[in-house]
Amino acid sequence: MTAGWFPATNTAFSVVLGPSEDSAVRSVRLPNSPCGAVWIRVLFDMDRNHTASPGDRLCQGADRDAVLLAQINAPGATIVCSAGAPMPLPLDTK
Repeated sequence: MTAGWFPATNTAFSVVLGPSEDSAVRSVRLPNSPCGAVWIRVLFDMDRNHTASPGDRLCQGADRDAVLLAQINAPGATIVCSAGAPMPLPLDTK
């Protein structure tokens, strides 16, 4: 998962999330996050092959580039992401 402060495009936070019991929902606390708009990109590696591949999923509500916009209302807020649509390939992850 990567995240940044919108509208900037540089990554401010990045973490690899290990497998969980519920592979369709993930929550991540954004350390030291300011209040305001943020973007997050989470790729659900459904086949656990450690690469973007058919069958993997985007966050529900994410755009074609796997970016989901969110609003942080308190410093250090937690973002919850549910698996949504299948990931379009190729994915532009610049």
